[in-house]
Amino acid sequence: MRAHQGIAAAGIAAALALAAPAPARAVTYETQFAVTAAQQRLEESAEAYSEAQAAWEDATAELDAATQEAEDGQARLDAASEELATQKTKAAAALRAIYRLRSANVGLVDLIVSAEDFNDFIATVAALNSLEERTASELERLTEAETQLEAAQATLDAAEVAVQRKADAAEQAKEAAEAARDEAERLRDEAQQKAREENAAEAAAGSAANMNVTYVELPAVDWTLSREDFVAVWAPRIDAYLAGSPLAGHGGTFAEAAWDNGVDPRWSPAISNTESTKGAHCFLPHNAWGWGDVSWPDWDTAIREHVQGLARGYGYTITPAAAKKYCPPNCEAWYESTATEMLKI
Repeated sequence: MRAHQGIAAAGIAAALALAAPAPARAVTYETQFAVTAAQQRLEESAEAYSEAQAAWEDATAELDAATQEAEDGQARLDAASEELATQKTKAAAALRAIYRLRSANVGLVDLIVSAEDFNDFIATVAALNSLEERTASELERLTEAETQLEAAQATLDAAEVAVQRKADAAEQAKEAAEAARDEAERLRDEAQQKAREENAAEAAAGSAANMNVTYVELPAVDWTLSREDFVAVWAPRIDAYLAGSPLAGHGGTFAEAAWDNGVDPRWSPAISNTESTKGAHCFLPHNAWGWGDVSWPDWDTAIREHVQGLARGYGYTITPAAAKKYCPPNCEAWYESTATEMLKI
């Protein structure tokens, strides 16, 4: 149904901006303002939480990398220390052998006499000198390497401490953002509960929006479920309702958007049937709800923005008052048709 597409340009602009319209009679100005303000606060806190969560994940990854690098550096230092200890043992043995040889007063004459020939003598002297030089050189190299590794390890340890502090700060920020999001959700739920009570009271009085309609009593939605369980319950029900339509398979998106915005998960799918036969006859791309003159790039974006718009401008669920605001020219038939469809989900 597209009767309300002829709303004045100013009204359409307001709808596109998702600004809260003038409240319907069933809900007081104060309650409608509280619902809108709480919803906006929830959206802002949820965005802040997402940013804090991303920062925490980045800091945690950075900490893991720094920790791994420090562990690798420690392993290199341990290996170098072990090699140095081994070389020190070998050097000590070689130096002891040289010392014993020299302390035995073995002179050049003795070496010449004991040698088989002059070449053997030269080789023996060269071997002794080379052994002493290599021993000293190897010890110097290993000692220098160990010193460098110790300095590098100290740098890695300091970096790990700095990254740990960054990760701790990110975790604290995430926890604070999560607490703020939970508080915003609580305030939003309280405001929406008050709106539901005011709507119910108006409907019970038989004068909701001064419309000649039969009030449809919808089964309650269980909001005590976690988000995951809520989606698990409602996604298949919405998918079954939308089967065979262009919106088929998007039950999960409808359920997620309903949970995130505190809206009856049946409402947006049912409106899509009233307005476009579940997306089969859209007057603009991916606009299955007769929503102003908006078009969207895909169904996922369209669903989430429409449900958010319902939360901000029309309340928790369908009421005669909401129908009068959504489709003024034919609100009674619109209400009864949409509410009947909601009963099917």
